Amino acid sequence: MAIVEEIPGASTIRSRAPTKDNKQKGKSSAQPTIPLVHPSALPKPTAPPLLNVPPPGTIPDGAKVHTVSSAEEIEQLQQQLEGKRGEDEDEDEDEDEEHEREEEGNDVIFNTLIMAVPFTFLYLMLDILVHLQYSHKAGWYLLGEHALKALPTLSLLIYYTNEYPTHPLTNSFLMSASILAGCRLVWLVNKASWSVVTAQAPPMGTLWILTIVQLPLGRALLALMCVGGWFWYADLKFAP
Repeated sequence: MAIVEEIPGASTIRSRAPTKDNKQKGKSSAQPTIPLVHPSALPKPTAPPLLNVPPPGTIPDGAKVHTVSSAEEIEQLQQQLEGKRGEDEDEDEDEDEEHEREEEGNDVIFNTLIMAVPFTFLYLMLDILVHLQYSHKAGWYLLGEHALKALPTLSLLIYYTNEYPTHPLTNSFLMSASILAGCRLVWLVNKASWSVVTAQAPPMGTLWILTIVQLPLGRALLALMCVGGWFWYADLKFAP
Protein backbone atom coordinates (compact mmCIF):
# COMPACT_ATOMS: atom_id res chain seq x y z
CA MET A 1 0.00 0.00 0.00
CA ALA A 2 1.49 3.36 -1.10
CA ILE A 3 1.03 6.58 0.76
CA VAL A 4 0.84 9.75 -1.31
CA GLU A 5 1.46 13.02 0.36
CA GLU A 6 0.77 16.41 -1.05
CA ILE A 7 3.80 18.62 -1.41
CA PRO A 8 3.01 22.23 -0.65
CA GLY A 9 3.90 24.69 -3.35
CA ALA A 10 3.93 22.10 -6.13
CA SER A 11 1.26 23.95 -8.02
CA THR A 12 3.33 27.07 -7.89
CA ILE A 13 6.38 25.22 -9.18
CA ARG A 14 4.39 23.73 -12.02
CA SER A 15 2.94 27.10 -12.90
CA ARG A 16 6.40 28.59 -13.08
CA ALA A 17 7.58 26.05 -15.63
CA PRO A 18 7.63 27.61 -19.15
CA THR A 19 5.27 26.23 -21.70
CA LYS A 20 5.38 26.38 -25.50
CA ASP A 21 2.74 29.07 -25.59
CA ASN A 22 4.67 31.17 -23.12
CA LYS A 23 7.87 30.75 -25.19
CA GLN A 24 6.12 31.86 -28.38
CA LYS A 25 4.56 34.81 -26.59
CA GLY A 26 7.93 35.79 -25.21
CA LYS A 27 9.55 35.63 -28.61
CA SER A 28 6.76 37.62 -30.23
CA SER A 29 6.93 40.26 -27.53
CA ALA A 30 10.74 40.46 -27.89
CA GLN A 31 10.66 41.02 -31.67
CA PRO A 32 10.17 44.65 -32.75
CA THR A 33 7.14 45.58 -34.76
CA ILE A 34 7.86 46.25 -38.47
CA PRO A 35 5.74 49.02 -39.98
CA LEU A 36 3.91 48.05 -43.14
CA VAL A 37 4.21 50.13 -46.30
CA HIS A 38 0.97 51.21 -47.85
CA PRO A 39 0.43 50.16 -51.48
CA SER A 40 1.27 52.68 -54.20
CA ALA A 41 -1.52 55.07 -55.06
CA LEU A 42 0.11 56.44 -58.23
CA PRO A 43 -2.13 56.50 -61.31
CA LYS A 44 -1.39 54.32 -64.29
CA PRO A 45 1.06 55.84 -66.84
CA THR A 46 -0.66 57.57 -69.72
CA ALA A 47 2.43 58.38 -71.85
CA PRO A 48 3.26 55.90 -74.63
CA PRO A 49 6.37 53.74 -74.14
CA LEU A 50 9.63 54.70 -75.81
CA LEU A 51 9.90 51.33 -77.54
CA ASN A 52 6.74 49.58 -78.61
CA VAL A 53 7.55 45.94 -79.30
CA PRO A 54 4.68 44.15 -81.03
CA PRO A 55 3.80 40.68 -79.84
CA PRO A 56 5.08 37.80 -81.94
CA GLY A 57 3.03 36.97 -84.99
CA THR A 58 1.69 40.52 -85.45
CA ILE A 59 2.64 43.23 -87.95
CA PRO A 60 4.17 46.36 -86.41
CA ASP A 61 2.63 49.76 -87.00
CA GLY A 62 3.88 51.61 -90.07
CA ALA A 63 5.10 48.47 -91.83
CA LYS A 64 4.45 48.14 -95.53
CA VAL A 65 2.79 44.90 -96.53
CA HIS A 66 3.42 43.69 -100.09
CA THR A 67 1.17 41.02 -101.50
CA VAL A 68 3.07 38.98 -104.06
CA SER A 69 1.13 36.77 -106.44
CA SER A 70 3.73 35.83 -109.07
CA ALA A 71 7.43 35.10 -109.46
CA GLU A 72 7.93 38.25 -111.57
CA GLU A 73 6.82 40.46 -108.70
CA ILE A 74 9.24 38.64 -106.40
CA GLU A 75 12.09 39.32 -108.84
CA GLN A 76 11.10 42.98 -109.08
CA LEU A 77 11.09 43.32 -105.30
CA GLN A 78 14.49 41.63 -105.10
CA GLN A 79 15.87 44.01 -107.72
CA GLN A 80 14.50 46.99 -105.81
CA LEU A 81 16.09 45.77 -102.60
CA GLU A 82 19.41 45.15 -104.34
CA GLY A 83 19.25 48.63 -105.87
CA LYS A 84 18.67 50.18 -102.46
CA ARG A 85 21.55 48.18 -101.03
CA GLY A 86 23.79 49.32 -103.88
CA GLU A 87 22.85 52.95 -103.28
CA ASP A 88 23.59 52.59 -99.58
CA GLU A 89 26.96 51.01 -100.35
CA ASP A 90 27.79 53.81 -102.81
CA GLU A 91 26.92 56.41 -100.19
CA ASP A 92 29.12 54.65 -97.64
CA GLU A 93 31.99 54.52 -100.15
CA ASP A 94 31.58 58.23 -100.92
CA GLU A 95 31.66 59.05 -97.22
CA ASP A 96 34.79 56.92 -96.77
CA GLU A 97 36.48 58.64 -99.71
CA GLU A 98 35.63 62.07 -98.33
CA HIS A 99 36.99 61.05 -94.94
CA GLU A 100 40.20 59.77 -96.54
CA ARG A 101 40.59 63.00 -98.51
CA GLU A 102 40.20 65.03 -95.34
CA GLU A 103 42.82 62.91 -93.60
CA GLU A 104 45.18 63.21 -96.57
CA GLY A 105 44.68 66.98 -96.62
CA ASN A 106 45.49 67.19 -92.93
CA ASP A 107 48.57 65.00 -93.43
CA VAL A 108 49.81 67.19 -96.30
CA ILE A 109 49.45 70.36 -94.23
CA PHE A 110 51.17 68.73 -91.25
CA ASN A 111 54.05 67.38 -93.37
CA THR A 112 54.51 70.78 -95.00
CA LEU A 113 54.61 72.67 -91.73
CA ILE A 114 56.83 70.14 -89.99
CA MET A 115 59.50 70.80 -92.63
CA ALA A 116 58.86 74.48 -93.42
CA VAL A 117 59.25 75.69 -89.84
CA PRO A 118 62.68 74.06 -89.19
CA PHE A 119 64.02 75.28 -92.54
CA THR A 120 62.80 78.78 -91.73
CA PHE A 121 64.81 78.68 -88.50
CA LEU A 122 67.76 77.34 -90.50
CA TYR A 123 67.47 80.36 -92.78
CA LEU A 124 67.44 82.70 -89.76
CA MET A 125 70.45 80.95 -88.25
CA LEU A 126 72.44 81.35 -91.48
CA ASP A 127 71.37 84.99 -91.64
CA ILE A 128 72.61 85.61 -88.09
CA LEU A 129 75.91 83.78 -88.72
CA VAL A 130 76.61 85.71 -91.92
CA HIS A 131 76.06 89.02 -90.16
CA LEU A 132 78.24 87.96 -87.23
CA GLN A 133 80.99 87.00 -89.68
CA TYR A 134 81.29 90.68 -90.61
CA SER A 135 80.89 91.90 -86.99
CA HIS A 136 77.35 93.04 -87.57
CA LYS A 137 74.29 92.10 -85.49
CA ALA A 138 71.02 91.58 -87.32
CA GLY A 139 68.09 93.40 -85.73
CA TRP A 140 64.80 91.81 -84.73
CA TYR A 141 62.94 93.74 -87.39
CA LEU A 142 65.25 92.45 -90.13
CA LEU A 143 65.02 88.86 -88.91
CA GLY A 144 61.23 89.04 -88.65
CA GLU A 145 60.96 90.43 -92.17
CA HIS A 146 63.20 87.68 -93.55
CA ALA A 147 61.22 85.00 -91.69
CA LEU A 148 57.90 86.26 -93.07
CA LYS A 149 59.32 86.08 -96.59
CA ALA A 150 61.01 82.70 -96.17
CA LEU A 151 58.17 80.76 -94.54
CA PRO A 152 55.58 80.96 -97.38
CA THR A 153 58.25 80.40 -100.05
CA LEU A 154 59.61 77.33 -98.33
CA SER A 155 56.08 76.05 -97.63
CA LEU A 156 55.14 76.20 -101.32
CA LEU A 157 58.36 74.51 -102.37
CA ILE A 158 58.01 71.75 -99.79
CA TYR A 159 54.32 71.24 -100.57
CA TYR A 160 54.83 70.69 -104.30
CA THR A 161 57.90 68.51 -103.87
CA ASN A 162 56.06 66.33 -101.33
CA GLU A 163 52.85 66.20 -103.38
CA TYR A 164 54.59 65.15 -106.63
CA PRO A 165 57.83 63.44 -105.53
CA THR A 166 58.14 61.13 -108.55
CA HIS A 167 57.21 63.64 -111.26
CA PRO A 168 60.02 64.20 -113.81
CA LEU A 169 59.72 67.98 -113.50
CA THR A 170 60.08 67.76 -109.73
CA ASN A 171 63.28 65.74 -109.91
CA SER A 172 64.77 67.88 -112.68
CA PHE A 173 63.91 71.07 -110.79
CA LEU A 174 65.44 69.80 -107.56
CA MET A 175 68.58 68.63 -109.37
CA SER A 176 69.13 71.92 -111.18
CA ALA A 177 68.27 74.01 -108.11
CA SER A 178 70.67 72.00 -105.96
CA ILE A 179 73.56 72.39 -108.40
CA LEU A 180 72.95 76.11 -108.99
CA ALA A 181 72.45 76.90 -105.30
CA GLY A 182 75.60 75.01 -104.29
CA CYS A 183 77.75 76.63 -106.95
CA ARG A 184 76.34 80.07 -106.18
CA LEU A 185 77.01 79.67 -102.45
CA VAL A 186 80.63 78.66 -103.05
CA TRP A 187 81.13 81.61 -105.42
CA LEU A 188 79.60 84.04 -102.90
CA VAL A 189 81.96 82.87 -100.17
CA ASN A 190 85.01 83.37 -102.42
CA LYS A 191 84.23 86.32 -104.70
CA ALA A 192 81.29 88.46 -103.52
CA SER A 193 81.32 91.52 -101.28
CA TRP A 194 79.91 91.50 -97.75
CA SER A 195 76.64 93.16 -98.77
CA VAL A 196 76.00 90.55 -101.47
CA VAL A 197 77.00 87.73 -99.12
CA THR A 198 74.65 88.88 -96.35
CA ALA A 199 71.80 89.20 -98.85
CA GLN A 200 72.22 85.98 -100.88
CA ALA A 201 74.17 83.47 -98.79
CA PRO A 202 71.34 82.55 -96.33
CA PRO A 203 68.71 81.80 -99.02
CA MET A 204 71.24 79.95 -101.21
CA GLY A 205 72.42 77.83 -98.30
CA THR A 206 68.88 77.01 -97.21
CA LEU A 207 67.84 76.11 -100.76
CA TRP A 208 70.88 73.90 -101.23
CA ILE A 209 70.23 71.93 -98.04
CA LEU A 210 66.50 71.64 -98.79
CA THR A 211 67.05 70.28 -102.30
CA ILE A 212 69.56 67.72 -101.01
CA VAL A 213 67.05 66.56 -98.38
CA GLN A 214 64.18 66.29 -100.88
CA LEU A 215 66.16 64.47 -103.58
CA PRO A 216 66.61 60.69 -103.62
CA LEU A 217 69.95 59.48 -102.36
CA GLY A 218 71.46 58.72 -105.77
CA ARG A 219 70.48 62.03 -107.33
CA ALA A 220 71.51 63.95 -104.23
CA LEU A 221 74.99 62.41 -104.46
CA LEU A 222 75.11 63.23 -108.18
CA ALA A 223 74.23 66.88 -107.47
CA LEU A 224 76.92 67.09 -104.79
CA MET A 225 79.45 65.59 -107.20
CA CYS A 226 78.57 68.25 -109.78
CA VAL A 227 79.11 71.03 -107.23
CA GLY A 228 82.37 69.43 -106.11
CA GLY A 229 83.57 69.13 -109.72
CA TRP A 230 82.83 72.78 -110.41
CA PHE A 231 84.51 73.71 -107.11
CA TRP A 232 87.66 71.83 -108.12
CA TYR A 233 87.61 73.18 -111.69
CA ALA A 234 87.23 76.82 -110.60
CA ASP A 235 89.96 76.41 -107.95
CA LEU A 236 87.82 77.87 -105.19
CA LYS A 237 87.74 77.27 -101.44
CA PHE A 238 84.98 76.88 -98.87
CA ALA A 239 86.29 79.56 -96.52
CA PRO A 240 87.36 83.09 -97.52
